[in-house]
Amino acid sequence: MPARIRLIVTGDLERKAIAKSLRRMFPKKTSDGVDVEWLSPQKFHGATTHRLDPAKDPSDPMRQLAKAAVSEAMDGEQKNPSDLVIVVDDLELFNVGRAAVVVGHFRRAMEAEIERRYSNLAHRVRASEVVRSRCSFHLLSPMVESYLFGDHKALRAAGCGESAAPSLCHPDYEDFWCTDASFAAHCLQENQSKHLSGNLWWREERHSKHYLEHLVQQAGGYYEETVGGADAFGSLAWKRVPKTAYDFSLIRSLFQDVADFIGCDNPLGLWNGPTPTYVPLKARRGMCLRNV
Repeated sequence: MPARIRLIVTGDLERKAIAKSLRRMFPKKTSDGVDVEWLSPQKFHGATTHRLDPAKDPSDPMRQLAKAAVSEAMDGEQKNPSDLVIVVDDLELFNVGRAAVVVGHFRRAMEAEIERRYSNLAHRVRASEVVRSRCSFHLLSPMVESYLFGDHKALRAAGCGESAAPSLCHPDYEDFWCTDASFAAHCLQENQSKHLSGNLWWREERHSKHYLEHLVQQAGGYYEETVGGADAFGSLAWKRVPKTAYDFSLIRSLFQDVADFIGCDNPLGLWNGPTPTYVPLKARRGMCLRNV
């Protein structure tokens, strides 16, 4: 039997391209010689399109993501559970810099889902063990389009002109911040609108998808995430994206999680600083999921 990986995502771009994008970076067999099979991703509504409050209960979309993860790990399609279930959501601007809050919401949603499904204590303990060994939760920051900015060919595939030269504060696009003067008027208008609505923390300069749309429009095109975006992400040259060993803690965590499962080195190299979405193998006792 192959080692089966199922991704549960919240965007059409990711549904179409994330398995292809990751699969290219990893061996086709585990360290034990077992074939690795990347199943078609499942898509659900995102749970981060509002600002999460650590004191509040998980939202319905968060609970639905947890339900899908537990179901895939325990039952799977046709009673064939996946060996690795990875839930991936965008932080979105609503939760930039608050990954730990989002992780906390998902962890609580998973615990609640196990309790809801299994009234028998022994069954609940068994389900918790399975989830801890098979399920992970990862985040893209602030959204999937951020990573395209690390690869000029990916920007071209998304629809940017050959001469497009994005203007950004620094090369860690998980902390995305645009400084392009041609985008400034749009940012000012959006920021004022959001601030009047009470979202005083909103900074349109951090919205990588909107900036990508702007660059594609400058080239006379229209950005379509399931066409150009999916093509760009599916063929993304991941090793070009991190510019230093200290960039991209969240995406390195996702890669490390898959590398742990397959039994290989992290194609991007492990980021050694603190990260809210990866705990080393030796420190995983008492966790809810594989990675948090």
